[in-house]
Amino acid sequence: MKGTGIRVVHAADFHLGAPFTSLSHEAASIRRAEQEQTFLNVISFCETESTDVLLLAGDIFDAIRISPATERLIRAAFSRISNTRIFISPGNHDPYAGTALYDAISDFSHVRVFEDAIQPYCLNDLDCVVWGAGFRSARQSKSLIPEGFNVSSLSGCSADTVHLMVMHGEVIRGSDAKSQYNPIPESRLAECGANYVALGHVHDATPLQRAGNTFWAYAGCPEPRGFDELGPRGFYHGTINQDSTDLTYRAINRRTYHRLDVDVSGIGIQDDLKHRLMDTIKRECPEKYADDAFRLTMIGRIPGDFSPEMTTLKRYLEKYVFAAKILDDTIADIHPDDVAGETSLRGAFTRHMKKRIVDAELADDDAQMSVAERALSLGLKAFEGEVRYREDS
Repeated sequence: MKGTGIRVVHAADFHLGAPFTSLSHEAASIRRAEQEQTFLNVISFCETESTDVLLLAGDIFDAIRISPATERLIRAAFSRISNTRIFISPGNHDPYAGTALYDAISDFSHVRVFEDAIQPYCLNDLDCVVWGAGFRSARQSKSLIPEGFNVSSLSGCSADTVHLMVMHGEVIRGSDAKSQYNPIPESRLAECGANYVALGHVHDATPLQRAGNTFWAYAGCPEPRGFDELGPRGFYHGTINQDSTDLTYRAINRRTYHRLDVDVSGIGIQDDLKHRLMDTIKRECPEKYADDAFRLTMIGRIPGDFSPEMTTLKRYLEKYVFAAKILDDTIADIHPDDVAGETSLRGAFTRHMKKRIVDAELADDDAQMSVAERALSLGLKAFEGEVRYREDS
């Protein structure tokens, strides 16, 4: 082992080849290319930093079949870092399932794909052992870290040997917790004796955690694929030896996804609405909003006879940002008490819905009360004209 420690990079969940179905065809093509470039940027980092060990914790690919172009990408990338030992733990999207998925790299001597149950790979020149296991199908209901497992079961190691582990799965806590994606009780992390466990599957990176004397973390997905993957995203890198696990998170994503609530109370003109949305984006993300994707939820009370034209709003915003999704959660500025006494269909509807609200309140059913209130608001707007509910296209 080198005196400064083993130089490690931990990344996961690239999902190369993902379809990006929520985006337009053109935007999806751009995102797939950027996704590949982010993967190559991690490879370049390993090359520049003379990384000893690259731990890839599953779901490198989005599916068990990849295109010839992706095969060439992977081969070219791995060829560039022949001095870096690469360890892959197949995940639920790219399991080691007897397909040709990993054939493209099977002849690389510096790449090891863990096929099934946990096994070690010794790096004698680094005084290091890398342990790993892999999914064989899209589900793995039994933990790939056996009960009672400890790295000391491997003979021939010294007190200074560094033990790393790479694995795709879900850390669970509590006796009743379950998972179909390699459930890993936190207690087994504490008992396993590894210096560091590099995990994949959870798309939001975690801070460096500690269970017993074992450090562990999720690196998250380096490029977001939707509005459930917000904020900066990247990978872990640093040095590990018997005395310390010194890892830093490095953001590398090309674009960031944001979710913003926009109060549009009182606005009843389409032009004013689009400027309120754009002003909110500029205020909340002043530096690089043009590169990013935004999900904007309009809230507040607007005139009952005003129904925002969602497609027009989306097209306007996408002149200035990479992608936009707009949801309408506004409330019609029509007071039910003012129309409940009407001898009209609108009045009858209002009286019925008000009764539903009161009944839900008496039953202490907040969920049903919220549904009834929302239905009343939408219904009153519908009496005024066409309602475009939530969708932006």
